[in-house]
Amino acid sequence: MESKGLFKFLKIDQLLEKLTAYIEVRIELFKLEAKEELGQAVSKAIFWFVIFIMSCFSLLFLSVGMAVWLGTWMQNVYIGFVIMGCFYLGLLVALFLLEKPLQIIEKTNKRIQEAMKSKKDDKRYK
Repeated sequence: MESKGLFKFLKIDQLLEKLTAYIEVRIELFKLEAKEELGQAVSKAIFWFVIFIMSCFSLLFLSVGMAVWLGTWMQNVYIGFVIMGCFYLGLLVALFLLEKPLQIIEKTNKRIQEAMKSKKDDKRYK
């Protein structure tokens, strides 16, 4: 019983109550901030998904239109579609051939960024 009296005398019970209330408020604030960040991330993801889908449809219709136009110009619609197919196949092959040089450029950029970061860190601690 003396310990309860000592707690009241030193007002530790009030301090503990305020500390637990503070921790609960901080937890609620963290939850709200996490929900807000999640909501922003989801809205950005939906926005970019819609942009991606619209871009795909645009590319599809432009490709079909170009194929029909080429086919009409060459007096055989099938040839227009073959030309467009070969165009996209050529782009695909070019991307595969450029994969290694692009990886080298990416690795070089990472090394440069790491070197710049380490220089900044060195300047901070001098």
